[in-house]
Amino acid sequence: MKQETLKNNQDENVNDSTLDFNEITKEPIANFYEKLIFETDEYINNFFDNYLKETSEFSNKVNNFESIIEAKKNALYETKLEKKIKNKKITNFFIGISFVLIFGFFFIKTFKNNRKDIKEFKNYEKQQYDEMFNLNNQKENLIKTLFSFFDYDLAINLILKKLGFQIKDTFEDSLIKELSNKFLNSNDKDIVSIKSYLSLVYKNTPIYDLSFYKRNFRNVVTSKTESFPYSATETYTKSDGSVGFRVVTKYEQLTAYHNENTPFLDENNFLILKTNFINDLNFSTFGENKKYIEFENKDFSKKYKVSFLDKENKTNSEILQYFTIKAQEDYVNWHSKFKGDVPRIIKSGNMVIVPSDHSDIFSGLKNKINYLYQINIEDQIDTNINKLKDNIRYYLFNLIKRLTTGIISPVINREWYNNKNQYIIGNFKLEKEIKQNNLNYLLSLLNRNEYFGFLQNTPSRPSWLQIDSSIKSNNVNFIKLKNCSYRHEDLIDFVQVSGIHVGIKTIAVPFKRFYYIEENKNLIHIENTNNSKLIDFVISHKMNSSPYSFMENYQNEIKKYDYLKDSLIQNSCQMTKLWVNKNINFNNLEQLDLNYFKIVEKIYELCENNYSIHCNKMGISICVDNAEYNPTLLNDIIKVCKQLFDVFQ
Repeated sequence: MKQETLKNNQDENVNDSTLDFNEITKEPIANFYEKLIFETDEYINNFFDNYLKETSEFSNKVNNFESIIEAKKNALYETKLEKKIKNKKITNFFIGISFVLIFGFFFIKTFKNNRKDIKEFKNYEKQQYDEMFNLNNQKENLIKTLFSFFDYDLAINLILKKLGFQIKDTFEDSLIKELSNKFLNSNDKDIVSIKSYLSLVYKNTPIYDLSFYKRNFRNVVTSKTESFPYSATETYTKSDGSVGFRVVTKYEQLTAYHNENTPFLDENNFLILKTNFINDLNFSTFGENKKYIEFENKDFSKKYKVSFLDKENKTNSEILQYFTIKAQEDYVNWHSKFKGDVPRIIKSGNMVIVPSDHSDIFSGLKNKINYLYQINIEDQIDTNINKLKDNIRYYLFNLIKRLTTGIISPVINREWYNNKNQYIIGNFKLEKEIKQNNLNYLLSLLNRNEYFGFLQNTPSRPSWLQIDSSIKSNNVNFIKLKNCSYRHEDLIDFVQVSGIHVGIKTIAVPFKRFYYIEENKNLIHIENTNNSKLIDFVISHKMNSSPYSFMENYQNEIKKYDYLKDSLIQNSCQMTKLWVNKNINFNNLEQLDLNYFKIVEKIYELCENNYSIHCNKMGISICVDNAEYNPTLLNDIIKVCKQLFDVFQ
């Protein structure tokens, strides 16, 4: 799959959308949801059909290796039958026993011949198994190579563009504060980290599929139960019928408790659609408020239980503009379509929020480094392709379902959003957006142990990056970061409890106490202001091995290409453990100046153990996993990194 083709598709502002905005307003379920679901399945299949065509060189060789291995297995089986190895083993077993009875010596010639044939077959069998083992290793390397061209993020973006959405890298920093203050009723500082997000546009409406960590403190109760002995007098009946008394030992169980205010980082996932429709109209479906609004459609009222979020209820006329009679009917049909399994809707300020419980798959798809570990190289190619298809389908179907939930109302699907807080209805020509680099997007990619870890502490909670300061000079951002988390200590609370029989006792109750930790880090980001066609790659001393080892995967093909025989390339890739996953193939490499590999090797040589490099279309990030850095060394690294922009012009 050629990189230029995919990159060009990714940079296009136009799309192949067949969405009819007017028809969506009339019948949103049929003309938005059902249409997009059908087209999504079609585009997913088309994407992978093209993917397999453009990687057919590798898939054909994999199939060829599998055929050879299968042929060797069959040949081995046929040879074993033809030479009657099993029968000869049984015969020699009984001849060996008969040696004890002397008459077995009459079959000594047969015994020796059988043993010779068995030995020859074992040597042949070992040779075949060794060859199959080597063939299987080559096959598995080819499978890794084939799937190293794949990128979830790129696939999802291309499919969404085909469906009619614009994909953006931008993120509104004010969104977190709005989300916290207007909906979550908490301090925006409690949203400690954006785990991942997708930013897209429908018509002119900004939409964010946002996954983030929110810090919450909850009381955690630990307990311990112990038994304590005490003496008691009891009566019993003697053999003569009289009553006697005796002292016995009994046990009283006591339980002690410890309460600990404990930090949790809860993952939340919200789909957010921006709107200018009556910003002070705030409501929620499926709310806990028993006094929900009565609409004309009683079925809608009962199923959705819409209630105002404000203490002072707004007028019904405002809510009826949102839930028109037609919208009520559509939402009832939507509810029936999924047998009640529909997302909640929250209108809060200038946001329509659709929560989701599916943030796990979303974050997994955005994880560029670990996705290759999902591939089982022992499976057939089709099996792995179907796994990738299912993951993309699962996410996109869920995304479309949540989007539909948000736009069924005509006030949303007819709106032409603007940043002037003016509610406008219409369909206009899209204005070209000025691209801006966004640090939130960057931090969501770099919040990983490959880049920033803890040198002095062992975290017990997920970590997050926090910007302390940022200075920009000549398109280079010098960013001071804090890597934050919580560590814990296992402690004992000696709790006194009072028993009825044993009095006051002390029980040692174990508990975990959490302490906030932070370490200073540095991030230097060189912006891609010239829109160079940068290839995504990672160089990190912390990566003992790469999920995509360039040289390992291509070792069987490298002899065919003279320019790849260069020892510089081999040394560079082997030494740096260069991780590249975005559609690098031989044709592209042949077009690249060999200086690319010299630059990569020079970067690696300059970087110390606490330095990592992350490159994507936004630019090149130099991650310093330390509070301090050598300015001279850093300037040298920046100079060398900037040379990559010229290579990819």
